[in-house]
Amino acid sequence: MGSPSTLTHPEPKFLYRLLSKDRDEEGTFVIAALNGEATDSPKTQLEKRVILDSMMATGEIGNKSSFRDLLTNGKTQHLRRVILGASSQLMQQIGGCNAVIYYFPILFESSIGQSRNMSLIMGGVNMIVYAIFATTSWFIIERAGRRKLFLWGTVGQMSAMAITFICLIPGTQAAAKGAAVGLFLYIASFGATWLPLPWLYPAEVNPLRTRGKANAVSTITNWLFNFVVVMITPVMIDRIGWGTYLFFAVVNACFLPFMFAPISPSFLTSRIL
Repeated sequence: MGSPSTLTHPEPKFLYRLLSKDRDEEGTFVIAALNGEATDSPKTQLEKRVILDSMMATGEIGNKSSFRDLLTNGKTQHLRRVILGASSQLMQQIGGCNAVIYYFPILFESSIGQSRNMSLIMGGVNMIVYAIFATTSWFIIERAGRRKLFLWGTVGQMSAMAITFICLIPGTQAAAKGAAVGLFLYIASFGATWLPLPWLYPAEVNPLRTRGKANAVSTITNWLFNFVVVMITPVMIDRIGWGTYLFFAVVNACFLPFMFAPISPSFLTSRIL
């Protein structure tokens, strides 16, 4: 818990920089000036101590953290935590989210056979559905819990991709309408579950000391596989057609065993600081 003053104003970034560079007197003066107190007052010293403790816990001062720490195990299981966080970002991307989000009008035009104008209109509708279900996640994520949402989202995405490829096999206009339903079901499932979860999970499973660097690894993983999926999707649609959606359905099905992997409460809570 911080002092009352830490709840009424944020400390400026340069204050942390002063204290991290052993410019103690200048940092103390800034804290005192922010609070309208003397540099030796109990209130100033308490807030300084809170800030220093926080910086020490996050590895900004004292025994500073490095990327090498992410490769260690032991009691804190840093490597396992990093893999958990990064794998959630990996799964988010290879599950096909950006194949649908980026190329929705193209998918409608090339796979379902709609006109260009109708495909663009449906692309706009898709974004509205996406926004609605993404907003829904704000209200259910704490009530449902992470594991349940991961599971529901995976089943929803897998089912949606299965509906899409099955409806595209006959090659008829009537069946293609079912494929459109599948794509909308996919974006609804993704928006409510797999959209927010991989951004929360890495920060929650990694301790303060390595949290920033672990989040960096998971974010790099996200954008790397975002790039891969976006680059290969047009090629897959051109070469294998409905097989693209079968591929993503199978990939999502492969996620299911991970949803049931046991994670002990002690792993999530021990040594977080």
